[in-house]
Amino acid sequence: MTDIYLFRHGQASFGAENYDKLSPMGEHQCALLGKHLANQRLSFDAIYCGPLQRQQESARICCEQHGVDSDTVTVMSAFKEYDAKDIFNAYLPGVLEDNAELRAAGEGLYKDRNLFQRALMAVMAAWIEDRPCTEKIERWSEFVGRITEALHQLVSQHGKNDKIAVHTSGGVIAVAVGHALGVSDEQKVALNWQVINSAVSRIRYGRRSGYMLAGFNGIAHLEKEYDKKLITYR
Repeated sequence: MTDIYLFRHGQASFGAENYDKLSPMGEHQCALLGKHLANQRLSFDAIYCGPLQRQQESARICCEQHGVDSDTVTVMSAFKEYDAKDIFNAYLPGVLEDNAELRAAGEGLYKDRNLFQRALMAVMAAWIEDRPCTEKIERWSEFVGRITEALHQLVSQHGKNDKIAVHTSGGVIAVAVGHALGVSDEQKVALNWQVINSAVSRIRYGRRSGYMLAGFNGIAHLEKEYDKKLITYR
């Protein structure tokens, strides 16, 4: 069977001018992941990452600590995360209209992690329901189709016993895992909120069995450090 390992990127720089850059914590998380893979003597037949800065940085740091040449990583645009900023801006006006507390937060909404998460969850609900909006954005159905097609491309290009690594983001992983489980769109989004920075998920594919989930949100590389601050979601 083909094994696809899905690694979420390390913690990004929430609240900074450039969110799409790993924070020092995110760099540390990815280094721990790479060391863990080396200790496990796990090797991959191919390594991919999405095109975003945080995805590519995560792949590079992980490979360096794994003892793998990062130049062998293939950037695959299909594993790009959904554009949260565009989706947020498209649906936020309607969300604020329905929620006085979020509306009163003003610009503080972007600095408070809890308020931002509440707003983001409401925006995501509007997105997957395909509510009308005036902005041109990638629709939920298009995003899901992009990820499932990328999975099909991987298994068609690689041998049945290959191990493939993909450094990507929480939304991509949630859709891939949800596809393997056959869950609803709402459950895919719920999975998205659970994916920990640098966590490991694994999907197996067989011609007869199709896609199967073999592991979700593994963080052994973080837990063995006995430091709760390493467990981050944003």
